[in-house]
Amino acid sequence: MNDEREVLSVRILDKEYRISCMPGERESLMAAARELNERMQEMRGHAKMLGAERMAVMAALNVIHERDQIKSGQLGAFDMAQEAVHRLESKLDAAIGRREPARSLDS
Repeated sequence: MNDEREVLSVRILDKEYRISCMPGERESLMAAARELNERMQEMRGHAKMLGAERMAVMAALNVIHERDQIKSGQLGAFDMAQEAVHRLESKLDAAIGRREPARSLDS
């Protein structure tokens, strides 16, 4: 292994993972790990019976799908903002324990 590499420790679904990376990749990988952890935590909250491996595959598939949509221009700024709002609503619902469906801003 190259001497310039460093070992980064990230926590996803209460498990620690060690990743080898270049110093310039550290912040980006930390951000990616945080996002993956958030998505998997959200999935775990909605589908308690899913195993960690299945959640990881589903989260990775969703991330890659979203990235590909953005790259191909199929997902516009409004759609991205709307998706972000839905994710925040889900997180807020989970945080306050609300189980009723979120109302749209139009109602």
